[in-house]
Amino acid sequence: MSRKIRSACPLDCFDACAFLVEMDGDKVVQVKGDPEHPVTKGVICSKGRAHLERMYSDERLRKPLQKINGDFIEITWGAAIDLIVEKLSGVLEKSGPLGVAHVHDCGYSGLSKSVDEMFFNHLGGVSVESSGGSLCWKAGIVAQKMDFGTQKGHDAEDLAKSKCMILWGRNPVATNIHFVKAMRAVQKSGGMVVCIDPFKTKTAKLSDWHVPVKPGGDGALAFAMARILIDSGKIDKAFIDQHTLGYEAYLKEVMDFDMSLVESRTGLALEEVKRLADLYSASKPASIVLGYGMQRYQNGGNNIRAIDALGALTGNIGVSGGGVTYANKSITNYVAGYVADSEAYVKHKRTFKSAQVAEFLLSAVNPVIDFLWVAKANPVVQVPDTNRVIEAMRKVDFSVVVDMFLTDTAKEASLVLPATSIFEESDFIFSSMYSPYLVYANQCVQPPDDMIGEYDLFRILAERMNLSTYPAVGRDDFFKKAFAPLMEAFDISYETLCEKPFAIDAERVPWADYKFETPSGKFEFDSKYAAALGLPPTICYDAGRMNAPGYPLRLITPHAAHSLHSQHFRDHTERPVVYLAPEDAEPLEIETGMLVSVISKNGEILCKAEVTEAAKQGTARINEGTWCKAGTVNVLTEDLTCDYGDQAAYYDTFVKLSKSAFVKDA
Repeated sequence: MSRKIRSACPLDCFDACAFLVEMDGDKVVQVKGDPEHPVTKGVICSKGRAHLERMYSDERLRKPLQKINGDFIEITWGAAIDLIVEKLSGVLEKSGPLGVAHVHDCGYSGLSKSVDEMFFNHLGGVSVESSGGSLCWKAGIVAQKMDFGTQKGHDAEDLAKSKCMILWGRNPVATNIHFVKAMRAVQKSGGMVVCIDPFKTKTAKLSDWHVPVKPGGDGALAFAMARILIDSGKIDKAFIDQHTLGYEAYLKEVMDFDMSLVESRTGLALEEVKRLADLYSASKPASIVLGYGMQRYQNGGNNIRAIDALGALTGNIGVSGGGVTYANKSITNYVAGYVADSEAYVKHKRTFKSAQVAEFLLSAVNPVIDFLWVAKANPVVQVPDTNRVIEAMRKVDFSVVVDMFLTDTAKEASLVLPATSIFEESDFIFSSMYSPYLVYANQCVQPPDDMIGEYDLFRILAERMNLSTYPAVGRDDFFKKAFAPLMEAFDISYETLCEKPFAIDAERVPWADYKFETPSGKFEFDSKYAAALGLPPTICYDAGRMNAPGYPLRLITPHAAHSLHSQHFRDHTERPVVYLAPEDAEPLEIETGMLVSVISKNGEILCKAEVTEAAKQGTARINEGTWCKAGTVNVLTEDLTCDYGDQAAYYDTFVKLSKSAFVKDA
């Protein structure tokens, strides 16, 4: 009998789409968008539809796998749990909790799978990532905390009211499809959409004006715009005087910025920068919508702060249709519960940087890491310096990886545990990036072959490890406690949260009351929070890493349009594509279709060249996510970190090219 069940997409994505799952008996037969969701409105992307294929794939893991003499064999869940308890107990007895490392990220964004953090907290605290598992965006999160006090974003309907919308490093056509409607609304109302991006993406082609900034030049562009606005008197002095702190210190930084460097640092003519500054200041309300590229440099946090300052200079903060939108943490600010409570049980804690997990695993002493747990992550492919990550995983005595497929990371594990699909458990989905909505995902089917999902697995492990403090509560009780602050603050019942999407209406236009969550209650050009961290308090220009001798091209590694990180590349065997500007390809006689070796100080991969006018001179672009069998770009990247947040500075890797002996791909 056919019926439809409401669910949601757990991918690490801007949109947090709502699904209508069509059932035939006890089988899912189709995944569609839910037309009643206020943002996604029945439209989903290919990545969302692929959940069906992934759940029923013949390659999906259904039984635990133990590695014995280099080969995996299927074992029972009981045997797997016995093995985990044995190995974990041994490490705790030998080294204490710090001999355990927990690596996790955002491969699944549902609330229920956060119980891994809760378990390891109740264990007494283990070695964990200092950035909370964030490889890609923490520099910007910390930057906006310095400026605004927290991260709040304008929702799409409000941004559609902009007279000028600047998409700075954002590519919604590939990564945020529902935002395209807001772009169109601005254009239809006579406003202008500007896309600042080194590459002429599909989003850039839909925009009214593409500004091809040089990679790494975002901070210079923002400071040049600020200098032009200040020199021409096109700033909102009333907003600055009433609602900001530290303007005089920032003003000195701007006036010290050398405008003669603009063209070399940004790759843009000074007249183009002036035109952009004039457009932004003359088009109030004007919005800046940030992507997650310009913070992937060693000066990434400074880049975000420099852009934030433009919003404050022009008084485009706290107004409908304005803002500098990077993240949208409205819902997450009201989520607490058992996971938050578990932090009280952390007696030991050792942290390491997500980007440098390999270095940590290889060099940790007193104690060494003998037990590693990896969940919601594929660090072999996603963390910088792939070969060193593999080396590090092989050094650890016992490692557990939880995943739906035998990823490159899972292949290095001692024990692989199958993960459940979003359709096999109930959960709540929300994004801290773009969508303001909380969505309940109903369970549609039972997990196959008596598979144990993480929520139940950690309850079992806690009981076996005699963790009497671990909350032995059902899933609904876990959710209710997590959302208790939300339900109390907005007088909404748990049943209502389960029935329909929920958003905090009052926060659709952030800072409308001009009450910022900084120590001063104002927008801070000169940040007390930064000073408390021992960082330069004033928004300043940091040129960052501009070159690497012997490696002439900066490598940028954006998201692919049809995969969320590495999740949809398991069947992909074609060589990754390196996109090159004609000016870089022609001196080497490289043509489209040729195989090219891309070489960094860390390694080398073989790519298929595509020579295109869309690429920026001096840049090699290779999309991230491809698995090792095809050639993963993180073989090339260095394990550098950003100025804030211990985030990976992927885009400060430089490469050179060499034509392969095979001119055309076989």
